[in-house]
Amino acid sequence: MIIRVRTNIGIWRVTIASPPSSITTQTILDTIAQTRPHVVYESPLSLDPKCSEPIDTSRPLCEQRGVQMRDGLMIYCKVDASTCAENTVGNTKSNNTSSTTSGGDE
Repeated sequence: MIIRVRTNIGIWRVTIASPPSSITTQTILDTIAQTRPHVVYESPLSLDPKCSEPIDTSRPLCEQRGVQMRDGLMIYCKVDASTCAENTVGNTKSNNTSSTTSGGDE
């Protein structure tokens, strides 16, 4: 299932393989942490853009009032922008891969 998380710095696409009936706020936070391990939340995951209705962390997302579990579901939160750099684990290849220049005399 794909959940979109709208933050104050953009929209994050979160793909979760768990069955929709088992997705909780912790499932979403854990999935975000895989690519943004140091993110600091200024407001909790919420159902409204103002983040004034935090999602009840004691119940699965499908049991929240007003939530229709479907791909593309939008939830909201506010984050500290300075903590949101993506994790680049596995991307160790240098951008400087060219060791020769074209047209040069050697």
